[in-house]
Parts: sequence; structure tokens; C-alpha cells
Amino acid sequence: MGDLKYVLRTLARSPAFFVTGALTLALGIAANTAMFALFYQVLMRTLPVPQPDRLVVLHSDPPNLPGGTSSDNFETVFSYPMYLRLRDGASSVLNLAVRSGSGLQLGDGATAQRAAADFISGNFFDVLGVRPAMGRLIGTIDDGQPGTSPVCVLSFDAWTRWFAASPATLNSTIHLNGHAYTVVGVTPQGFRGVLAGQSPDVFLPISMYATMAPGRDPYNQPGSQWLTIIGRLRPSVTREKAAAALQPLFASTLTAQLDELNVKRASVRARVLAKRVEVRPASQGLNQLERQWRQPLLVLAAMASLLLLIACANLANLLAARAAGRAREINVRLALGAPRWSIMRLLLIESGLLAITGTVAGVLLAPVLDRTLLTFLPEDSLGGWVTGGIDTPLLAFSAALMIATTILCGIAPSLQALRRATATLSIRSRTAAHTGLGRKVLVGSQIALSLVLLATAGLFARSLTNLMHHQFGFRPDHVMTFWVRPALNGYDVERGILYTRQLRARLESLPGVGSVAVSDDSPLSGNDASTNVTIEGYTAKGDDDTQVNILSVGPGYFRTIGTPLIDGREFTDRDDRSAPKVVIVNEAFARKFLPHGATGRHMTRGSGGKLESEIVGVVADSQHYSLRQAAPPLYFMPYEQTLIEAKVMRPATYLIHASQGFETLPGAIRQAAAAVDANVSVFGLHTLQQQVDDSIYVDRLLAALSTAFSILAVVLTAVGLYGVISYLVARRTTEIGVRMALGATRANIMAMVLGEVALVLAAGGVLGLLLAWVAARAVQSQLFGMQGFDLAVFVAAALVLAAIALSAGAIPAVRAARIEPMSALREE
Repeated sequence: MGDLKYVLRTLARSPAFFVTGALTLALGIAANTAMFALFYQVLMRTLPVPQPDRLVVLHSDPPNLPGGTSSDNFETVFSYPMYLRLRDGASSVLNLAVRSGSGLQLGDGATAQRAAADFISGNFFDVLGVRPAMGRLIGTIDDGQPGTSPVCVLSFDAWTRWFAASPATLNSTIHLNGHAYTVVGVTPQGFRGVLAGQSPDVFLPISMYATMAPGRDPYNQPGSQWLTIIGRLRPSVTREKAAAALQPLFASTLTAQLDELNVKRASVRARVLAKRVEVRPASQGLNQLERQWRQPLLVLAAMASLLLLIACANLANLLAARAAGRAREINVRLALGAPRWSIMRLLLIESGLLAITGTVAGVLLAPVLDRTLLTFLPEDSLGGWVTGGIDTPLLAFSAALMIATTILCGIAPSLQALRRATATLSIRSRTAAHTGLGRKVLVGSQIALSLVLLATAGLFARSLTNLMHHQFGFRPDHVMTFWVRPALNGYDVERGILYTRQLRARLESLPGVGSVAVSDDSPLSGNDASTNVTIEGYTAKGDDDTQVNILSVGPGYFRTIGTPLIDGREFTDRDDRSAPKVVIVNEAFARKFLPHGATGRHMTRGSGGKLESEIVGVVADSQHYSLRQAAPPLYFMPYEQTLIEAKVMRPATYLIHASQGFETLPGAIRQAAAAVDANVSVFGLHTLQQQVDDSIYVDRLLAALSTAFSILAVVLTAVGLYGVISYLVARRTTEIGVRMALGATRANIMAMVLGEVALVLAAGGVLGLLLAWVAARAVQSQLFGMQGFDLAVFVAAALVLAAIALSAGAIPAVRAARIEPMSALREE
């Protein structure tokens, strides 16, 4: 306690030292704590359910099963008949449930709003072990005949947001997609379903799926893959044992489904029947955030760690300089018989107080950094799964950082101070030469680490530039998009087609609008649909995969988004329900299946059947699904023909290209839609450029944070270099005076000091370039359109750091050159 009181008094007499040291450490700890908060929430946190380690998800590697696939996540989806067979046949080893996500409309007309829904089996909540916050949850009683259980369960967040957490909500009626549902319960607070990054507002029985999606009856269709199967292992059952029990059921069901789908091709049957079912851990749910964020978070965590090391090096230099300035005090204590460990304790208490202060400031700053960071992400991209709050794991991590920084920053300066103790009362060593090698090593290390951060930030910035300026295959500028769901207002296919035509005509008449197109999706929306195909003139061989993506578009679609037509023609208004079936394919489709000419050939969806659709055009590849990945084989169907074939009015996505009046276009769009039918709500109104930006938010985040980290690192390094050189100049005042008295010019003195700066800079720069090359190899998978090593980026980073370092060293060099010889000698 005596040492603590003494340290507090001495720090109070040196507020500049204390504030500088604590702030330096706070910046490093804040960056690391903020990154850990994201890292923990995305990669480590388990579902808030009992024994999450017993949860599993069923998986089967591609190729996809015959038929159509519809999914809202990365995991394998299965048909409803497959689920029933696996659930009933393997109930002794695990309890299986299913889910499928969908978007719904809450309310009607102008007051309608978007709602995210999970359709679940009746045993879903029992499998997870979730208990209601109010009322009851969906149970097996709701697994009756399709359309007979119009009940729903609200999430805690939706209950709070929509109904202010009113108990009166229980047993009340809400309208979803125009249908009345009774609210029977609310999920517990903190439960956000099982799909990380997406939080359902409402849970519905899977028996109500066909009612909410008119025209679809997937319950008895083995070719409709749409359900994610999750489960809980029975006590003492391992994942391997569960997989062994499921495999025979899976194989026999596949055989029956291939027969029912009339798949006769031997190669296809062999490929499908070779599939195996896996039982994968799901303690974190379906963690698609991990798939997208793991590598970026590892990179950012590593960069934050380097920043903390630079901050620790700075603080260690500060403490070493302070300890050197207290040499007389330490010598007096030793002369009076003080044990060396007591002096070590005194110095460690000082570094510990700085670490505690810096940690507290860093912990308070970290949530602010996280919340600021989250504001740059697309709206609802994390679904509430990641927040910027302070919790127990965060505090534990910060405490560990505090202990580590106390040791890192305190021990080396303390040992150095004790080694130099002479047990005399001499105020100053008479040796003029004092190299300060330890401090120079620390500053050189800072320079090396700063160069790594600066070069990595340059790589990410250039990668983002490449990503934003390469050819997408479509033109995002001056294009606005939105979507409507007329089916929710009672529109059948006939009325829906008339509605889409009328709205398109009104939009085309708006001032400045050049073209308007309708589609069932827009580029980079995150949705996709696929099917296998049979093509005239193409015979599958061996393991050839005939699964392709499919998109329905109306006349003028390619002209509106700027995708070039390579061969043939676009769809026109004549490609309606009464016209022959036609399709357009992209270049990837033509290259894979019809390299000698696609136009004029015929094809159909699925295996076998009449080849009734003629290929009338080929368009350039466009990165409709991802800017980072090559365009997959894709074919387009006329939007109206798709509606007739599906016998259901699908959502309609509009794309509007306007050359002028873009700022007032959103209001004009809403007025046009209201003029056609005020009860049909407009959803997702935004620019296509915003959709492009949202699709690469991870790349933008990497570039922004790495740049911020590198700037902080360079600033800390410049401060550290300035402090060390200033300290060394002060220690060599007498030497410099003697040199000048013997004839050295001011230019000679400046050259001597700057020479030391250049030596430290060169040593740190060489090491930094080697480490930067290693770092570039490590982050290469995160870069686009470039190799890990980019000479221009590395040279630019080295020049920037050299300029800043030399500027920081020039100030004490000028001060040294201004020393008066007589004043220096008189002081000695």
C-alpha cells in the first residue's frame, strides 16, 4: 500500500506522462477488445438453449438431388418426404425437426411491413429445448393437415417492436399475407432462431406453408428440396452412430425418389445414390456468419494485435525513459538496503496502474467502436446476432489483456533500470556514449509492424478498388429497384400479369425514366433458384452436373441493367402466355453445354420430357449472385410464361433506369404504384448501386478498418521514434557540446542524429517488408484481382512510413543542432 500511494503521488506530478501512456494503451486495447467482441459473437457463441453441443444439422455434399432447390442458407436442404422418413426411421438415435425461412407481409396496404418468418415442424422448439416467455410455443398439435393450424409465435424482439411487449398480444389476431393468425406465444428474450444473421419475427407451423405460398404444395413432392433438417442427439449417442443409422434410410429413400421422379439415366442415378448423409455439429446453429466473417475477422484480429504490440512498445519506451530518469532515486534505495524485488514491485505497480487505466478506457471505448462499425453494414445484415454491448466474455478478455500488457510493458524497463543501478549517489553517468540500443530495437520493431499494417491496408484498399471497378456484366448506376407482392392482396396470375403491365407502363411514363423491366429477382439480392436441365445436342458424361441457375425476367431487362446481348434477341411483349416457350442463356451456359452454338436449340427443365423451350438469345455473363465469383450457368425465362407455368402470382421486382430526376424518383415510384393499387405495398426501394455496395460490405469493412489501424500504428510509431531520439539527444548533450567545440558544424550534428534515425528506419523497414510479404500471402484469399505481393503497394507503404519517420526524427535533430557548446559544457 505504501508503494501504491507513492506511485500515485509521482504519477500525479507527471500528468503528461500518465495521460500519454494510458491513452496509447487505451487505443490498442480498444481495437483488440472491439475485434474480440465481434470474434466471440460470430465464431464462438453458442445458441441460448440447453446442451447446445448435442445439436446437429444434416448435410449431404453436392451434387444436388434431382428437382428444384430453394433455400435461405448454405446448408443442404431436403424434401418433406425425406424428412418424414428420416425422422421416423432414426428416432432412437436422434430427434429431428425442420425449418424453412420466408418473407411475409404483416398487415395490409399502406400500413403493411416486411416480416421475416420461420416455418417449423411441431417438434422444433422441443428439439432445441426452448421454453416460451409467454403463452405456448408451436407443438406437434399444429402438425395436422395442411392449412388447419392458423397460429403463430412471435419472437421477443418482434413482440417488443410491434406491440410494446403488451401481455394483451397473447391470443390476439394478426394478419400475415392477408391471412388471420392467432398469436399463441412469445419466444424467450435472446432467442433468434437457428440461422445466424437472420432473426425471424414470427414462427409458423410448417403445415401452413402452402397456405402462405399459394400454388405451392411441397409436402408430397420428392423433387422439391426446401427444408433444413436439424436435430438433437439422444443421450450417449455420437454423431458417427447417428450418421450410421441414417445412411440406410437415406439411400433407400433416394432410390424411391429417383423412381418417382422417373430418373432413368444410369450416370445420374449412380451419382445421386453415391451421396452420403453427414451429421454435423450445430451448437452455434446454422452459422452462415462464420462462413462469411471467419477469414476477415482473423485478419482484423491479427492487425489489432499488431497495433497493441506497437502501443506496448511505446509504453515500454516511456517507462524505460522514466526509470532512467529516476536512476538516482533507485540508487539511493539500493544504497539504503532496499531489496531489488521491492524496486521491481514499485515499477510494476506503476505500469499496472497505467494498464488498468488504459484497459478501463479501452473497454469503454470498444462498444462505441463496435456500434460505429455496425452502422456501416447493410441494414439488418446481422439480424441482431451481433451487438456492441459489454458482456462477461468481453470483460474477461480485457482483464487478460490488462495483465499481459502490465507484464510486457513493465518487466523489461524494470530489469533494465536495475541492471544499470550502480549503488552510488552519482546523478549522471560520466560516460558520454549512450547508444540506447534497447529503445532503438523497440522503435525498429514498431516500424516493422507499422509497415506490415500499412502494406496490408494498401492491399485491401486496392482490392476494393479492383472490385468496384471491374466489369460486373451489368450497369448499377442510375438504376433503382423495388419489389411488390400482389398475391398478398388477392391477385391471381391473370390479374397479377395485368397489374405488372399497368405498373410498368406508369413507371415508363415518369420523367427521366429510360427503361423499366420486371423480374422475379434483382442482381446481388442474395437469392437464387436452380434446377437440372435437359438440352438438345448435349449428352451428360460421367459426373457432369446439369444443375443450373434460373431467373425469370420481362422485356427490356437486359437493356435496363446494361447486360450486352451476344447473339439472338431479348424477350419482347410478344413472349406472353400464348407464345411458344422461349429462353435466353448466358455465356457460361453456352460454353458448358452448347459451345458450338446455342441459339435455336431446345431445352427443358428436369430430366427427360419434351424439349419445349427454344433458346432465342445469348447474353454476356453477369455476376448476378456474387461480384467475387465467376458467373454460373444461368438461363432466363419470360416472366409471364413463368407465372403461367407456376400457376401462382410470384413477387415482382422492378428495375428502373433513369437518366435524370433520380433524386425525386423514389417518391414518383410510390405515387405510380399507389395509382395502380394503393393496397399493394412497395418494399425494398433502393438503388442498384446500394445493392452492389451492400454485397461487398465485408471488403469495404476490411479496407476501412485496416486503414484506420495502420494510421494509428504510424502515429504511435512516429511518437515513439520522436520520444526515443529526443531522449538520446538529451542524454548526449555534453557529447554534442564537445563535438561542436572541437569544430563539428550544425549540419554535422543533424546528419549524425538523422543517421541514427535512418539506421533504425532501414533495419525496421527490411524486417517490415519481409513480414509484410508473409502477411500478404496470408490474406491473399481476401483480395480481388491481384496477387498477395504488389510491388506498387509495398513501395508506397515504405515511402509513406519513411517520410513520417524522418519527419518525426528531424525535430530532435534540429534541436540537437541548436545546442550551444558552452551551455552544454557548463551544465556538465
